[in-house]
Amino acid sequence: MWRGPVLLDVAEVEFFQPVRTRLEELRLAAIEDRVKADLQLGRGAELVTELTTLVAEHPLREQLIGALMRALNEAGRPAEALTVYERTRQILADELGAVRRRSCPPYRGAARSDRHQTGTARRDSRAAGEPANPADQLRRP
Repeated sequence: MWRGPVLLDVAEVEFFQPVRTRLEELRLAAIEDRVKADLQLGRGAELVTELTTLVAEHPLREQLIGALMRALNEAGRPAEALTVYERTRQILADELGAVRRRSCPPYRGAARSDRHQTGTARRDSRAAGEPANPADQLRRP
């Protein structure tokens, strides 16, 4: 796998822009697949630095953000994982106009209790009137 920007020597040539975009997307997808495998093998703590850099470069890349939160949690840094979530939520609100109506995010994996993992919380939230579909919680300002 290569490192660094795709086709850097022809970056300014408009003809190559679609190819560069597609190759960059493939490179990121391959990185996401490798990171997912590393997380499944319990190597999350080793990924924190790399994922922090990747999320800084691609702040709207959902899989990278989720992987960073999981890696931070595995590294024993759940508060930082929640900070990443809050920062991402703010970026989404600023960039895309997506704002959550409820304060409880769909991913609190870094600080989940056993109750959340068993699904009891999901049933409780539905009984409290929260929508079953997290997408229903988004609105445009």
